Amino acid sequence: MTNEEIANDWRSRAMSILQWERCPNQAGLVEGEAGGYFVQADGFPRRGYLKPVRPHSDAATVSRAAREKIAADLAHDLGLPVPPVQLVQLDDAPDGCEKAVAVSLIMYPVQHSWSLINQIDLSENPTGLAIARVLSECSPMLVFDTWVDQTDHADHPHNIVWGYDRKNLSDSKIIFLDFAFSMGFRGSWANGDWRNIRIAGFPRKMKEVLRPDDISSTVQKISDMDDSNIYEIVTRIPPSHLDDSQKEVIIEGLCGRKTLLPHVFSSIMNG
Repeated sequence: MTNEEIANDWRSRAMSILQWERCPNQAGLVEGEAGGYFVQADGFPRRGYLKPVRPHSDAATVSRAAREKIAADLAHDLGLPVPPVQLVQLDDAPDGCEKAVAVSLIMYPVQHSWSLINQIDLSENPTGLAIARVLSECSPMLVFDTWVDQTDHADHPHNIVWGYDRKNLSDSKIIFLDFAFSMGFRGSWANGDWRNIRIAGFPRKMKEVLRPDDISSTVQKISDMDDSNIYEIVTRIPPSHLDDSQKEVIIEGLCGRKTLLPHVFSSIMNG
């Protein structure tokens, strides 16, 4: 199955129908604050990454998995490089572990974290040139990160990766991970505070090659997204992963913030 085929299938439902289990081999795992791990499912040809495992100290963060799913579905509809996500309920999770989790697709056989690719000389050898090419394609994600109030990208060492297949380096892509801390995380969108919008943090190397035309077209795409599409994506999240009060805040914030994007990015779009 291709990334596109899996993405289309995972977008069609909120909850996974696969039976995921921890992979015996966890080589290459970078464990973040949520304590995730690689998973596999019988009959499915690819690995996934399951998180969160460790509960967060703030009770308002129990919906981290839901935010991952909402961001992935929005990005899919906009054609942006965020891994497909589905939700899982781990009823047999050990005491002290999260039960409401998300599984995101591992999209490429080889994935290097931002901490590594950020140090590579982009002017030399095939690897550097391949990275330089895909860095110039990342401008739309600045708009997306700003819209959903992503607070965990910038030059974070692990939340952005470069993925590729060794057989075809020309098909590589920068992938944006981890939207757990977005869309009003910790109540920052409550009481209409979603209106406090500013351009999201973004990697320095990407900011150096921003494309105003790509910024403008992405602002337009998001502004044109029908509110009903946002409503469908958010409201289908089961209550095990997101309660109704948070759904209302997220819907209001996403619908309201998309109308503010043209003003936020006017200086970049106008050169």
